[in-house]
Amino acid sequence: MATPIPKNRIARTSSAIAAATGGTLVRGDGARAHTSITTDSREVAQGGMFLALRGENFDGHAFVAAAARAGATLLIVERAARVLESAEAAAIADADVVEVDDTLVAWGALARDHLQRWRAATSGKLVAITGSAGKTTTKALLAALLGEMGETLATVGNLNNRIGVPATLFCVEPHHRFVALEVGTSVPGEIAALGAISAPDAAILTNVGLAHAEHLGGTRADVGREKGALYAALPEDGCAVVNLDDDEVLRQASRSRARTTVHFGRAEGAGYRLLQRRRPTETGARLVFTRPAGEHLELDFPLAGEAAAIDFLAALAAAEFLAGRPLEPDVLARALGKLAPVAGRAQIHLLPSGTTVIDDSYNANPSSMMAALDLASELARPAATARSGPARRRIVAVLGEMRELGSASYEAHAELGDHLARVRVDLAIGCGGAIDLTLARASQAGVVVLPGANTDEALALARAHIEVGDVVLVKGSRGVRTERVVAGLLAGGDAKASKKPEKPEKPEKPEKQEKAAKAEKKTP
Repeated sequence: MATPIPKNRIARTSSAIAAATGGTLVRGDGARAHTSITTDSREVAQGGMFLALRGENFDGHAFVAAAARAGATLLIVERAARVLESAEAAAIADADVVEVDDTLVAWGALARDHLQRWRAATSGKLVAITGSAGKTTTKALLAALLGEMGETLATVGNLNNRIGVPATLFCVEPHHRFVALEVGTSVPGEIAALGAISAPDAAILTNVGLAHAEHLGGTRADVGREKGALYAALPEDGCAVVNLDDDEVLRQASRSRARTTVHFGRAEGAGYRLLQRRRPTETGARLVFTRPAGEHLELDFPLAGEAAAIDFLAALAAAEFLAGRPLEPDVLARALGKLAPVAGRAQIHLLPSGTTVIDDSYNANPSSMMAALDLASELARPAATARSGPARRRIVAVLGEMRELGSASYEAHAELGDHLARVRVDLAIGCGGAIDLTLARASQAGVVVLPGANTDEALALARAHIEVGDVVLVKGSRGVRTERVVAGLLAGGDAKASKKPEKPEKPEKPEKQEKAAKAEKKTP
């Protein structure tokens, strides 16, 4: 579900809006002041501004009259729309009008202008985060750390595109000292545009995988080139925060003009290096890591899985660059103590039956899928649970397909099947579509599989075959809606004590699945 555009309190005159957007004030004297801006005619505030965006399924110019009636005193429209000559001209007679060439570009230009004013008034700093996996977790960790040094604004929900990023930046106010900004992409050039708008003081690229590869050129290198545009947006006095474990991230870091580069990861040579995670459980682990001065630190970390620990080091590197000094251990502990779970991102639910459900349903790509499976494997080990006895817990993976992979889809889904076998998944349940390729490959390696046609069937299969004490991972691309499986399991009927999985139907042969996958282009 899309995150609603947040309300803001920016104040500008009509002439200032025209100047910031390179637009033309075609009605009004320019001195009229307006408060707040929105692209939703239903959310217009009295005395606010309405910007008419064009989208695939809507055209905001059709709602200018509604916006004016709701109290909009400035309308920002495209020249080609010719609203002053339209049938709605009388309805908008009381509003000032600024015409621009492209309202999406104007939306970003206004956000850049607002951010520049904030920086000039406060000397505030902004960190931008992108990557194929871990963006949201890294953003949450960074916001928690920065929040210990000053009031911090962070991206909410999925507002990480060319509409959502400006909407977030409009919420920056004088009392904010920092911004933790999540930056995503699904089309070429998007991150370059968002980098130009946000002009980050530090940039984090968590990793590069095949997320959205279908729209970015089809290969990991294509994805890296798009993501690396965030490094290219850094100023000379900025900081590139670089994953030393990821060869593509390292390649993209060469595009940075920043004089400061810090590395994080597990690799030797990383300034922020993860050495060990002791006593990992569903509620986190004891981290042992180093900082650039060679200092070894230990702290209790409240998130499960190695991926989240690596994300923490990325966030810490950026926070300490902005602070200009190492943060004290008690500051780190206090920040982590305030960290709230991120819905749908490796969120762990411990059910009364003893079953553990890992809700990683928000989205999926090959790298995030494998990280989630690694987490499930870790929690299934005897050392990761207080349960008595040495027995390893069963792993049940309820998976939806990974969309927007383009020509890489078949190979990626097949390789995921190999990973199911590597981490010793006991039962894999599919939600239909290309994930059947994964199940077929996993079945060949000895994994028990149950193909479902959709999420409803997958939920029914999960309820029938989950056993008490299982570790259950639920994950799939956004459009699959695997969160329905999570909701069904949390609502009850999560386990059938002592019930053994029935012999599954034999999946179709991989070559047959490949033909079907290539014949149908998936969309989100």
